[in-house]
Amino acid sequence: MSHWNYRIIKHPDYTGIHEVHYDEDNKPCSWSEWPARICCQPDEHIGVIWDMFAEAFDRNVLVERDGKLTEEPNGS
Repeated sequence: MSHWNYRIIKHPDYTGIHEVHYDEDNKPCSWSEWPARICCQPDEHIGVIWDMFAEAFDRNVLVERDGKLTEEPNGS
């Protein structure tokens, strides 16, 4: 895997913010089973995690269908 970030994912029965991992071609290849929570280690600043969550709202929404993710343009 190349990198990860938080993304909004629409599932058939709910919408949540998940960790999404990408392959070398920058395509989503896996995501966390459960939505992420805002929490951090004692030596981290929770504002950093909050900022990473907020960035998810600037990206296209991902839609999960049949175990695959596709992008949906913002505003849909």
